[in-house]
Amino acid sequence: MEYFCSSLAILMSWAVAVLGLLLGPPARQNHADRRSPPVAMNNPLARFNPFNPSPNEPESALTNGIDELLKDAPLPVKVLGGLVKPLIAGLGAALQESQAQGESLLQEAQGALRADSRVALLLGGDVVVGATFSQSSSNVNGAVSLALQCQLSGKKGEGVVSIRGQGGNGDVYVTSLVVQANGQQFEVPTLRGGGGGDVSGGAGGSGVIDIEVVQ
Repeated sequence: MEYFCSSLAILMSWAVAVLGLLLGPPARQNHADRRSPPVAMNNPLARFNPFNPSPNEPESALTNGIDELLKDAPLPVKVLGGLVKPLIAGLGAALQESQAQGESLLQEAQGALRADSRVALLLGGDVVVGATFSQSSSNVNGAVSLALQCQLSGKKGEGVVSIRGQGGNGDVYVTSLVVQANGQQFEVPTLRGGGGGDVSGGAGGSGVIDIEVVQ
C-alpha cells in the first residue's frame, strides 16, 4: 500500500511537470500596457513665443503695431518683444473696457441731466454731454470706479459736469452728478435715485488697485 501511494505521488508530479511544459509559463502583464495614453498639454510658455501667436487671442492695434516693428528686428529683439507683447495686450484690453464703461456712464448721465429742472432753467432743455476733458478709472479688487469731467451745453448756455460712477462685472452706473454753470454749482439726482456718494478712485483703507488709467 505504501509503495502504491508513493508511486501515485511520483506519477502526479510528473503529470504536473508535463502539463507545465505543454502550457508554457503564465503570461505576465506588461506594465507598459497599464499606462495611461499620453495626453497633449498646452505649453504655458507658448504665449510668450513671438513666432507662434495664439489663435484664440484677438489682435489689438497695440499688438499689431509691435508685430510691425519687430518684423525685421534681430532675433534677440523679437524674443524680448514676445515677452512684452502679452503685457501690452492686457493694457489694450483694459483701455477698451474703460472706454466702453465711460460711454455707458455718459449716456446715463445725460438722461439724468435732461430730467433735472435746474439744468433746464440754466442751460435749456435737451442738454448734451460733450467732450470729456478729464477721465480717471480704477479697478479695486474687481470693483470699478470712474470719474469724468465733461463739457455740458444747452440752448441757453454751457457748463461743466463732473460724473462719478462705480460698478463691476462690466456694468457701471452713475453715483454722483455735479453741474457748474453760470457761476452756480449744484448736484443733480441720478436716475437710480442716488447721488452725493464719494466714489473717488483711491484704494481706501485696505484695497489694492489692480489697474488705474488716467487720461
